[in-house]
Amino acid sequence: MGPVVSDGRPGRTHHEATAHLISRSPLSIPGRTPYSFSRPFLIREQRPNASRRLTQQEITQLVRTLTTRDIAILIALSNYRYLDRDQVEQLFFPSRRVSQRRIKWLRDHGLIYRWPMIQPPGWTRLHSLLLLSPRGARVLAACLGREPRRLVRLSQDCRDHCFNIGHDLGANAFFVALAVASRPLGHEGLYHWVGEERCRRLLREDAGPRHAPAPDGWGRYLLVGDREITFFLEWDRGTESVDRLHRKSANYIRYFARRRGANYAHVLFVFPSSAKEIAYHESIAEDLPRDELCCVFWTTTLKHLELASPRGPIWWKVERRPPSEDDARGMRSRRSGAWLAAASRVSLDGLASQPGYGLVGAETFWRAGLTRGEHKRRQSMGAPAEADW
Repeated sequence: MGPVVSDGRPGRTHHEATAHLISRSPLSIPGRTPYSFSRPFLIREQRPNASRRLTQQEITQLVRTLTTRDIAILIALSNYRYLDRDQVEQLFFPSRRVSQRRIKWLRDHGLIYRWPMIQPPGWTRLHSLLLLSPRGARVLAACLGREPRRLVRLSQDCRDHCFNIGHDLGANAFFVALAVASRPLGHEGLYHWVGEERCRRLLREDAGPRHAPAPDGWGRYLLVGDREITFFLEWDRGTESVDRLHRKSANYIRYFARRRGANYAHVLFVFPSSAKEIAYHESIAEDLPRDELCCVFWTTTLKHLELASPRGPIWWKVERRPPSEDDARGMRSRRSGAWLAAASRVSLDGLASQPGYGLVGAETFWRAGLTRGEHKRRQSMGAPAEADW
């Protein structure tokens, strides 16, 4: 069968007729992950085999054909709900071609969905969205020796209620960029990454559903010299008002107030603009407890993340006094050098001012994790940190 000919002009194929509609600009810089996902248009492709129930023999055959990397990809999609093809490539593959082949294999066997994403206005193609299918959830449950009902329910919920794709991809892009930026460093790196759904569920169990914080993720970053940073991420795409962010911060203050070692817990806010960052500093400064320890709030903007990385000198501490006019003037500067130097920003390792263990709230997320001693033992045996994801 020959190529499909476009009706617009005789002799032109459909690909030639629509080539001018597709953007030729690179989707992302090598080694970098784009953070800004507005409201992408999804082309949902649901293969029949992705939802079909499997017999025990079929599950056994699929489990035998999966590699360790395949299982890690399925676990990541189950924990973090949505990742695009570029994020999966940066986490698990050495090259684009290898990732394309293996992702196609997973899709053809109905273990994942791969939905094309279009950035409006126009027809600018983004990296395809990847999410776990119910079939993949059943196979993953068999690999992990778990009851499949909960994993299947979560995969169906992600498939049917994907209303905040841009927000979830942006928050996940932060953790992916942090993992990629620290990969060449042998003495530090992202060791734990807890996704939004599990993070909020554990906090509700610990603090109750009414006043529990609702972060977009939790991370544990190991540093040289037995230092570590535990942090919650709050990713703002500009859809929440400053008052709403103020109330979310009040939940963190209520959760961490009067807890031992509360000043070792960090909450990282990422804002879409410097104006909103300044407004947040001005609104929350007076509410920080003055007579007791509390968690530490830090802020940055998308511009800073694009100019540097999550490890760079981009974090501005929220103090008990409103930002000065010099800070605000520096933040409003459009020169990248002044922008980065404004407000005495510090790098990520500057958040860990002194060694510490037993960080408050961390035990909630270490239930299925490793202790520092176990981490060192695994490293001496050559086990990768990614295995704990």
